[in-house]
Amino acid sequence: MRKFLAVLGFLGMLGGATGTASAATIGLVPDGGCVSYLGVYFCDADIRSTGTGIFDPFLRTNPGNKDPSSGWNTDAASQDWAQLNDADDAWTSALLSNTLAVTGRNGDPYIVFTVDINQQGTPDDATSLLSLSHFELYSCPTATNTSLSTCTSFFNLFGGAVTYDSVTGRPIISDTTWVDFDYRNHTGSGDGDIKIYIPLGVFAGYSGYISLLDGWGTPGAYQDNDGFQEWAALTGGSECPVGSTACDVTVPEPASLMLFGLAAFAGACRVRRRSSAV
Repeated sequence: MRKFLAVLGFLGMLGGATGTASAATIGLVPDGGCVSYLGVYFCDADIRSTGTGIFDPFLRTNPGNKDPSSGWNTDAASQDWAQLNDADDAWTSALLSNTLAVTGRNGDPYIVFTVDINQQGTPDDATSLLSLSHFELYSCPTATNTSLSTCTSFFNLFGGAVTYDSVTGRPIISDTTWVDFDYRNHTGSGDGDIKIYIPLGVFAGYSGYISLLDGWGTPGAYQDNDGFQEWAALTGGSECPVGSTACDVTVPEPASLMLFGLAAFAGACRVRRRSSAV
């Protein structure tokens, strides 16, 4: 299936860029294409196989078909978590700032995360669509942080926050911007879905352990109806040397508003998985 899915919510995005509180998607990532926002690229990825034991996730957000869902990674065991967390601790671990590979895209250096999503629904059915409604990176002093309160947030792509309902314990996501993915662009679970290219400069000055706090479904347009989202990091080698053209991409965009861009710094900022998780 090779269809191009148009960028959605353009008028809402324009309103958000000019200071209104309108909620909007930055776009639905097209099959075989990309969308971008504030210098970050979201690109469709045909990665096979990404099945369990091959994909090697550092975070699996697996709430058991609950919406919304939100998880964060740590080496601490789930019984010690002081903050609510939808992560599956059997497939969740710390990221140490040491050997995360730097890859080149359009001549600039990026850190790359890959996410493999799961969602119910059939092709061309909206139930196969899923919104990534929160994406935030933290620098943590230890591998076994039991709460993100001991960590420093250094990159919050959509600008919102994740809190928790005092009665149900379910996450409340306040972001008003999100990005949409189509689970049926691929054959299902076991195929990679999206690569996320983050400018290397985002990581400048931050070391130690990295925790990713995600958020799926509400308040985005498409609910999380299946769970089991897995995140992996590109480690150990670069897809493309910085400055090469092999990984260059042209993103069709209706305006230049999504190209504000975060400055990318040269130099090394690499993160590796703990050896016991390999």
